[in-house]
Amino acid sequence: MEQILALIRQNPFFSAVSVIGTAVSITFVMVIYMVYDIQTADLAPESHRSSMVGAPGRLSAVRAGLFAE
Repeated sequence: MEQILALIRQNPFFSAVSVIGTAVSITFVMVIYMVYDIQTADLAPESHRSSMVGAPGRLSAVRAGLFAE
């Protein structure tokens, strides 16, 4: 613990950059996980999403005009 405090006192700028970088990395991973979890969760109105069968990529192909709905 004493060594950590000594390093922070010696190099406050690099210590702050290191702490902020670590915090941003952890936050980024948490946001990516939350977005994935929300997109695949069984939420209303598609409360049975986990048991649905679908063609991946079909909706984007319809939007692009490659297939008719």
